Amino acid sequence: MRAQASYAIVIPTLNRHEFLVHVLSELSLQSYLPRIVIVVDASQSPYQPDSRELNVIVIHSEVQSAAMQRNIGLDYLKQNYSDIQFCAFLDDDVSFEFNYFSELLELITQSDEVIGVSGIAISTLESKIRRNKFLDFIGVTGEPGCLTKAAINVPVRNRNVTVEVDWLIGCSFWRLPLIKNHRFENDFTGPSIFEDVLFSAALKSQGKLLVKSSIILKHYLSQIGRPNRYNHYREWVHNRYRMKTIIPDKFSDTKFFLANTAFFMRLVSTLRIDGALGIIAGYLTLSRKR
Repeated sequence: MRAQASYAIVIPTLNRHEFLVHVLSELSLQSYLPRIVIVVDASQSPYQPDSRELNVIVIHSEVQSAAMQRNIGLDYLKQNYSDIQFCAFLDDDVSFEFNYFSELLELITQSDEVIGVSGIAISTLESKIRRNKFLDFIGVTGEPGCLTKAAINVPVRNRNVTVEVDWLIGCSFWRLPLIKNHRFENDFTGPSIFEDVLFSAALKSQGKLLVKSSIILKHYLSQIGRPNRYNHYREWVHNRYRMKTIIPDKFSDTKFFLANTAFFMRLVSTLRIDGALGIIAGYLTLSRKR
């Protein structure tokens, strides 16, 4: 068996064991193996691990929420592995190279000020928006890695830079002692939308977040268990609004409204009416909770 490094991995999953098997097989080929892999499985029939290379613990979850499942994994680490230095969150439908985690380890240990890091996620379902001054002004676009005042998380795309950022993708890598008592929002349901942004942005005040764009992860964005376009946009609007209470200096009601209006018009113009209706439903949800 290859050398282990002092990091743990938490993987939430739900009815996607074929993807999970692939992820675990790639983890077993890493140049530095994790000390433990915690699979938090909300499937009706939990996954049965079969790996000679990896130390895999499967925890069955009654709660079908990726955000809450990550919290369960964090709680398990806090109670049983107080000496582990780093923790990574990983989705079950991703793919990466054999040196993926060794590069993340190298990035996070370059300075004690760095508390969380990630690479970039490449997906065939990405939607790129051409940047201009007006879209920057209303908070739809901005500098790579920023979190705009309209609660839009702008991704890093250039593959030749290391950038200090406001937020990290869900497949991120952290100093475990600093996040042990930090949790994902407890009422996100399903695969969750925007929970990773809020989790990482709320930790920004404790240290630096870095993205190295030469570290690449392929995210398949499997549609199994994901919300349809209507529910996606409804939850996206509602969940982004939480930034107002979590990071108030990073939020503007005016820009939030203008940005959502711009996305609504874009969806209507491309005849994705279900998504446009989802934005309206998101606003109605907010109005009922105020």
